[in-house]
Amino acid sequence: MSAGRETSGVVAWGCAGVVLAVAFVRMVTIASGALPYWFTDPWVKLTPESTITPMVSLLLDALVWFASAGMIWHERRRGRRVVVWPLCAILAGALVVGVQGFVVRSPEAAPDGLRGHFGSFVLGSIWVSAMLGAWTLSVAARDRAIRNAVVSIVLGSVVLFAGKAALNVTIEHGALVSEYRENPAAYLARSGIEPGSPEAAVFERRMNEPQATGWISLSNAFGTMIAALSLGLGVVALAAWRARKSNSLRVAQIVGVAVLFVLGCVGLYLSRSKGAAASMALAAGIVLLLGVIRSRVPRRVLIAGVVAATLLPLAAVVARGVLGDALGERSLLFRWQYLIGAARIIGEHPLVGVGADGFKSAYLQVRLPDAVEEVSTPHSVLFDWVSCLGLIGVAWCAVWFGWLARGVGNAIGASGGPREATKRDDTLGDALTLGVVGIAGFVSLWSEWAVLTEAMAGLHLVGFLLWVAAARAVRLVIARLSDRAVVMGALGSALVVAVHSQMEVTPVIVGSAGLALAMLGVAAVSPLRAADGKKSMLRTAGVVLSMGGMALGVYALGPVRSWEHWLRRSAAWLGEGRDAERAIDVLDRAEHAMASSAETMAAGVRLRLVVAGEGKPRGSGIDPAVLDAQGGAIGHARSMTERWPGSAEAWAWLAAAQMEAGVWGKGEEGSADWHGDMWLEGALGAAERVCELDPMGVSAGYRRWWLLVELGRVDEAMVAGRGLLGMDERARGMDPLRGLSAGERRSVEACMGGAGGEVR
Repeated sequence: MSAGRETSGVVAWGCAGVVLAVAFVRMVTIASGALPYWFTDPWVKLTPESTITPMVSLLLDALVWFASAGMIWHERRRGRRVVVWPLCAILAGALVVGVQGFVVRSPEAAPDGLRGHFGSFVLGSIWVSAMLGAWTLSVAARDRAIRNAVVSIVLGSVVLFAGKAALNVTIEHGALVSEYRENPAAYLARSGIEPGSPEAAVFERRMNEPQATGWISLSNAFGTMIAALSLGLGVVALAAWRARKSNSLRVAQIVGVAVLFVLGCVGLYLSRSKGAAASMALAAGIVLLLGVIRSRVPRRVLIAGVVAATLLPLAAVVARGVLGDALGERSLLFRWQYLIGAARIIGEHPLVGVGADGFKSAYLQVRLPDAVEEVSTPHSVLFDWVSCLGLIGVAWCAVWFGWLARGVGNAIGASGGPREATKRDDTLGDALTLGVVGIAGFVSLWSEWAVLTEAMAGLHLVGFLLWVAAARAVRLVIARLSDRAVVMGALGSALVVAVHSQMEVTPVIVGSAGLALAMLGVAAVSPLRAADGKKSMLRTAGVVLSMGGMALGVYALGPVRSWEHWLRRSAAWLGEGRDAERAIDVLDRAEHAMASSAETMAAGVRLRLVVAGEGKPRGSGIDPAVLDAQGGAIGHARSMTERWPGSAEAWAWLAAAQMEAGVWGKGEEGSADWHGDMWLEGALGAAERVCELDPMGVSAGYRRWWLLVELGRVDEAMVAGRGLLGMDERARGMDPLRGLSAGERRSVEACMGGAGGEVR
């Protein structure tokens, strides 16, 4: 091999390493909420930031863009042909995400109002980078040594995730429950949940379930990933056992892989994800059947059959929806409700969708009457992409099925015995393993350092070291296996992801999207052919990818960094300095830095209400400073509704601010000039707008009913109360913890002439 070619080969290793490192960084860190440094209420308790913030997230995405550009440069230099159509579809999706982030107005915004939506841009950027990463690996893994190293790193990570699952269940869950039980009201308050509410009951139910979630906080998504790793290891272990004599594999090596498989199964059990377990069983059946009949059934028929089989969970959801209430099962029925809502959203926004972060607000307006959950995703990758990205989402679905078909085709056509790895391949494989694990481990420990005890940090470090050992052990085994065995193992992992993604969120949430699609990309290795001489398209794609990476980096280090800086300062002033006035001033700067962040404005409203609430007089008349804070909260909330008139949350904040002003004005001595009824009338108007935007929302309906009663509109309150009790009955029929709280129900029933009690 020439020096030039050897150098370019190292580039391919590096590009694959960057993609894997970014994917695993997301898997082993906690993703920030919509508002960094304000994940919990700093006024109640200032919690150290231990997440990957939007700025860091965008920088990670930029690295993947550069890795994809480097992969194109590498393939052009080697004179290899690259399948471009998936890349074109991905870049078209990137364009849509950019348009949603900066050009078009979100469905919530006023027709002549603010353009762009920051939340949709950040999440959409993660989707794009995950797709780019999968495409990059599908090209890089054409080199057998790179493929083996990537597969070994991915499968070897099971030891880390199984260990984290054990920590979740045995230590972290107990610590969470203990902290909650020390002061439930304070814990709920800092999370923005009202004690005694249905939301608090649902939170307590989930908290009391000891489920393994890894770092990504969702047991089903975590279950998908560990099930995929387990099946891949199971296929490798089975192939190694069958080839133990011909390939000089030691029993200890086979037992080592089998132990990793068992660890994965234990982690899957700890996740309590029935869907992930069922998906693993279905994918295992497909792999076994494929191994038996691959030479007996026409290739195209077999590929079509396997791809169709991955849609069986979606078919099960549809069948469950058709049956309605005939069965007691609710999980699939909820997913049917999500799909109906997604279909309605697609019908209303077919061209560019509602944005990656816009599904929830759109879903509230179109959900079925008995749909009790307010979800931010339809729990199906196909419906997610189409409802959020529009027509380009359809193209992404085509890429998804194309990769699946290619992965099945690779498994059918794979042949050839093992080839002994060269010393160079072994060295590069070790370097790739150390690089990926080292980067992921460093970022994970760095991000959580402020909240980890020394013992927990040590346990995490041990997990990363064991990952290195497990990855090397797996690589030594698969290096002695045939191409077919390795390809079948990669396909098994990809099939678990493909199957469960039809009814779960794994490929579209921050933590797991990158690794889930990486598994698909490794299975969908593109054929290795010489270039046809047309390199202009590749050159253009490389330039676009490089420019896209630079643009992301500039945006992250410019406006996003400034926004996060002011958010951090405002949280510090509130939590450490207890200076709410100064915190408001600093938070206003954050609003100016990121005008399209509705969450920042909502924090401004909440903070002004805190100032008003803390400074309210008790029977001593009105303090002008308090009036300013209360009026500021109302004005801020009204500005929020002017920017996003289609947002139920914005109108809810306005209703809350005016309600507080009205109740306080009517109840305080010497506050007649405050015109309490006037503010309550305004709150009623805002509450009615919330009900229009969220017609099935029980909490919104209760607020409207309460205001009608408070204002003495008895007839309207009776009508609203009957409708509210009907919604409550439907909600509790779907989930006993949903609907009205017990106190709210008694109040409404008392007003309606039902159970005894007082109208609050």
